[in-house]
Amino acid sequence: SKPFKSYGHKKYNKETYDGFYKRFDQSKNFPEIAGKDIRAYFNFDTKDGEKINIKFALSPVSTNGALKNLETEIPHWNFNKTHQETKQKWNEELSKIEIKTFTEDHKTTFYTALYHTNLTPILYEDVDGNYRGLDQNIYNSKGFTNYTIFSLWDTYRALHPLLNITQPQRNNDMIKSMLAHHDQSVHGMLPIWSHYANENWCMIGYHATSVIADAMIKNIGDFDRQRALKASVSTANVRYFEGLGDYMDYKYVPDDKSHSSVSKTLEYAYITSTNGNTRGDILSLARAANLYYPKTLKNPINEKGNDVYKLDKLAPMNGIEHGDAAHSAIGDVLATIGIAKLISKKAPSVWKASMLTMDKNQSLELIKKELFF
Repeated sequence: SKPFKSYGHKKYNKETYDGFYKRFDQSKNFPEIAGKDIRAYFNFDTKDGEKINIKFALSPVSTNGALKNLETEIPHWNFNKTHQETKQKWNEELSKIEIKTFTEDHKTTFYTALYHTNLTPILYEDVDGNYRGLDQNIYNSKGFTNYTIFSLWDTYRALHPLLNITQPQRNNDMIKSMLAHHDQSVHGMLPIWSHYANENWCMIGYHATSVIADAMIKNIGDFDRQRALKASVSTANVRYFEGLGDYMDYKYVPDDKSHSSVSKTLEYAYITSTNGNTRGDILSLARAANLYYPKTLKNPINEKGNDVYKLDKLAPMNGIEHGDAAHSAIGDVLATIGIAKLISKKAPSVWKASMLTMDKNQSLELIKKELFF
């Protein structure tokens, strides 16, 4: 709201080489600021008690894009107006779900959690629809709003199904954003964990396919179903990704060939079963993950099909990603058997049997008999 009279910055990075830029005094009023660990300052002529308002904008494309975003989204300097408009938008969003609780603390906890569900994924485009794509080229989002930060290993189970209820159009745009990511990928893959105009490959599995399948089953959105199917199939056939080729060959991920082998086997079995190959993958899930209830639940196995080691089911171990065998079984195995319930009226007996004391052979035979034969 007021021009600054001087400015400067200091670099706190350990690197000292600065090329021919060392001929300049970059610390004071130098019009370029670049580097790592930078701290900048701005000096103003102000009176005692005077307040200065600051607006800033971002763009994935250009400085002109950032200025256009700023002029479009907050063209004025009325802080209170912006505050009230923002408060109203959040109240509209949070009021989509109304609850009654025994205490105000419970209500606060619930709406805080609901607020958190709206923080990511985020918009990733300028007001004119331009955005930087995965291949670093500039695109325009025609027919959708582009999103990024898809931490899909974290969000496919609960967040995206919730968005299908509370914000179906937004989830539709997210799926279209995933399809754009696929088209721009040199790997021909849907996002694993998109991070602005990058893929950071964090976590295991390829859960964009699960998000797409969930939306298709619930008839959410107008995204191209055939395009989505082709993108899912393309992603599922990238053999060099995280033991996926071994899963295709062995119907499980050998622990001596890939880390987090048990979790990957469970994730791949779940993902492929949601995408239509249920019979084979529920069998491979039961076989490859060694579902021994209730003794060891799951043990990593090697290329020859032998246990690599056996550990306590409640102890974190190699082969399990972010957890132990017990809670991993509940999260993945029962979810997959839940899918089986939709296929066969006899599936509830498999659900019940999965909680009984059975060895691997008994589990396999029951699944084969009750579900598929």
